[in-house]
Amino acid sequence: VIFATYFRYFPLSVSVFFFVFVYVVMTIVLTLWRKKFRKAVAKSDNDWHDICTDSLINFETVKFFSAEDYEMKRFGSSVTTYQKGAVNVTASMSMLNMLQQVMFQLCLATTLSLAAMGIKQRADCCVSAGCDIYHTTCCSTINQSQCPGLDVGDFVAVLSYTINLFAPLNYLGSIYNAIVMAMIDLANLSELLAEDPDLIDAPDAISLPLSNSSDGTVAVEFDNVYFHYPSQAENCGLKGMSFVMKKGTVTAIVGSTGAGKTTVSRLLFRFYDVLGGAIKINGMDVRAVSQKSLRDAIGVVPQTTTLFNDTIKANVMYGKRDATQEELDKVARDSHLDGFISSLPDGWNSMVGDRGLKLSGGEKQRVSIARCLLKNPSFVVLDEATSALDTITENSVQDALDRLGEDRTCLVIAHRLGTIRNADNIIVLNEGTVAEQGTHEELLELDGKYAELWNMQIHSTSSSNLKN
Repeated sequence: VIFATYFRYFPLSVSVFFFVFVYVVMTIVLTLWRKKFRKAVAKSDNDWHDICTDSLINFETVKFFSAEDYEMKRFGSSVTTYQKGAVNVTASMSMLNMLQQVMFQLCLATTLSLAAMGIKQRADCCVSAGCDIYHTTCCSTINQSQCPGLDVGDFVAVLSYTINLFAPLNYLGSIYNAIVMAMIDLANLSELLAEDPDLIDAPDAISLPLSNSSDGTVAVEFDNVYFHYPSQAENCGLKGMSFVMKKGTVTAIVGSTGAGKTTVSRLLFRFYDVLGGAIKINGMDVRAVSQKSLRDAIGVVPQTTTLFNDTIKANVMYGKRDATQEELDKVARDSHLDGFISSLPDGWNSMVGDRGLKLSGGEKQRVSIARCLLKNPSFVVLDEATSALDTITENSVQDALDRLGEDRTCLVIAHRLGTIRNADNIIVLNEGTVAEQGTHEELLELDGKYAELWNMQIHSTSSSNLKN
């Protein structure tokens, strides 16, 4: 527009418009073409980081199978892929910059050539009109309509305008790419924000009451519960499960793999909502209370304890963020963790490593028990807490678990039946239903599913002892 209105020289305006149009289109096309290289580099960058992390975390497995050379080759291959992608990104950027400069130089050469031609055209016209070729003042008094073209000073103006016009266009590729990537990120963010949580508190949700107002002896009740995971068929999962946990008692759940033992604990925490029936804690349907108050009242010691890459103190204090040192020392004694902590050079401030790799299985379980003790919940879930431990460590951890279960309502999920033989009530699950329930002695007298599982474990233990 400036070239058309200020210089009033049609060939100059058309040539500038043409080169700017080609420059913009070329930049956009090449920027879109470069996106595939940028995406490939981002993916390969994540890949080699993941391979490196996996190899370092699973270093014991690598050594067990003498796979150091294999891991080095795998890591080297991922780095090579990343380097090739980085070269493609750099080369495509250099190509874009080079073509941009070529277009700029062509535009500059064309506009200056046209400016020179315009100056010559006007100068020749002025000479024909009687002006001296060496006196530009005479030519400046002649109207453009009489002698079209450009003055000598316009040559410098064309040069300045052309340079200033292309200066911001050099950033067009980067700006356009940033806008495109921002739109993609914004679309992903919008999709994320549009996701509804699987579970939300009811508008009139209340805090979990401290006791059951209708029947003070009942702490937990599964009332005809039906549930299956979204990925499961409808005939799988829990099918009309019903049982009651008395306050201050230990209830154990046993059964074969896939019978629904872990599902019970997840429903108790309300990680999912039941599809039929109801789960009541202290007489209240868990769907009618807030999730925070529900989960604050329940502690868990899982089968596999996951620790943060922080100190022992920070991991234990996850059960109560404002705990005092006296409280920490008490739960350490109760969980038999105090001797281990005192043996460490840094004591409570010792790092546990990524996912607790610096600790043994028994030590991690004691940390988990200490964390649960510090939380001081009314209900405790022990999800096969000793299944991965050896017999000596299991006995030590079991003492800590017994201390944890004192004066609390406990739900124990176990494979080893010997650890729950003293439970107040043992529930035997079979294909998502309660097959049997009672004490250890009562279930043995029934000579049913529990007796079958008990005899299988007794024979398995006897065979192992004979072999040893």
